Parts: sequence; C-alpha cells; structure tokens
Amino acid sequence: MSSTQIIDMSLLPAPQVVQVPDFESILAALKADLVTSWPEAEAVLQLESEPLTKWLQRLAYQLVVERSARNDSAHAVMLAYARGSDLDNLGAFFGVQRLVIQPANPSAVPPVPAIMEGD
Repeated sequence: MSSTQIIDMSLLPAPQVVQVPDFESILAALKADLVTSWPEAEAVLQLESEPLTKWLQRLAYQLVVERSARNDSAHAVMLAYARGSDLDNLGAFFGVQRLVIQPANPSAVPPVPAIMEGD
C-alpha cells in the first residue's frame, strides 16, 4: 500500500533564479569597469554630485530592478509562488479551477460579481 506525503509548499524557500547583488556592489562594479577603460574618471567618480556618478547610480538601480523583475517572473510559473491569474493558468494545466464561493448576480443593482476562492 502506498501513501502520499503532502508537502507544505509554504515552507519552501523562494528560489533566486537570477542573482541580485545589492545596489552598492553593482555600482562599485560599474565604476571599476569605467575606470578600467577611462582611468582619468576615477577622481571624478568620487564626487557624489558628478553627473557621471549620478548616471551610474541610476544604471545600478535599473539593474537591481530588472534582475528582481526576472526573479518575480520566474516565481510566477512556480506553483508555490504563483498568484492571481498566474496561479489560475498553472491550475488549468492540471485541470483545476478556482471554486465559486458566491455566484455572481448580474441582475442586482448594482451588479454583484462572483466571489471566488483566494490564492
């Protein structure tokens, strides 16, 4: 006789598909890369008010946001972390759909939408 063991998916750690270094690490790498190809920029990059420094800070921030968005996109296709319509689509793959808790009443004034089970 076989038994099925239930896995509590809420206990699984969220995988980090794309490594997201902190802002300061990315900024330091960008500055180092720039100084490698343009050594004269090293002194200028020490100034917080320097437009080039501001531009590199903006670029570093953009990279952090982009990498975080990639992780979020990857989580959207993982059963333990999908939410909303992403979870509905994963459920459809397994032939499962959300249950209706309270049916819609379009003839009510104002119309009452259906209440579906949550994530």
